[in-house]
Amino acid sequence: MNTHFEGEPGARTLLVASRFAAAWTFGYAIYRSYYALGGTLGMLGTPASVEQFRRINAIAAMLLVAVALLAIVVPRVGRTRRGRLYLLALSWIIAVGCVSHALIGIGQRIASLTGTLTIDYPFWLTID
Repeated sequence: MNTHFEGEPGARTLLVASRFAAAWTFGYAIYRSYYALGGTLGMLGTPASVEQFRRINAIAAMLLVAVALLAIVVPRVGRTRRGRLYLLALSWIIAVGCVSHALIGIGQRIASLTGTLTIDYPFWLTID
């Protein structure tokens, strides 16, 4: 089973990048699974509901595994023109979501550090 696009420029790069993305995402899924299974090392505080905290991390872990599998499938789907269009649209949506999440988080942290924003975190009893 050949997963490259024979003769197309960037085929090897896409294969390596998709495998790297899958490995990175799967590693993050393992991290989330640790908390879903009850791990507490490295927690940033005390959750108000341990059950809810574990459930959120379990859902996140499942989503991350699905995304890791998607990254493995990318070279196969990208063989066709229509597949590349779908991948482009999906990648754009995911990138916008991730960048928005990061920028909002950074903005909240900066505003919190300067004292211009106080955030009530209802899911945490304490935050370290």
